[in-house]
Amino acid sequence: MSHAYGQVRFSDGLVLHYRYYGTVDMALDALFDTASGVYDDWRSHTARACVCGKDEPVEIATEYGSGFSWNGRACRHCMAITAGFSPYEKTESGYVVKRDGLPDWWVSGEEEFDITTTVEEQASSFDDLW
Repeated sequence: MSHAYGQVRFSDGLVLHYRYYGTVDMALDALFDTASGVYDDWRSHTARACVCGKDEPVEIATEYGSGFSWNGRACRHCMAITAGFSPYEKTESGYVVKRDGLPDWWVSGEEEFDITTTVEEQASSFDDLW
């Protein structure tokens, strides 16, 4: 599986964190205050939606591949990405513009963790089900 870590930046500089599914080139909707929040939610996925109507333009970035970013929308109050889930998404004004490489604002080295699992680790997690 190709899960990756990502960050969302609001116009005032606030950076929140999310999970990216590289297999389908899509950001999951849930935002977290920390990278650890993404890791803690890794297997369960907390689905979120904006219910307050206060979403705003953001830049979305992921370290998947060599890293890239694109524009979208998110709500800081509901902690949810609301538009621009994919760097290849078509909008009313055309396709989202994907930019290669991590953006200058990328917050690196926050909490280091390995979000990948080995085949052995995946297999052992199935043992718990039996």
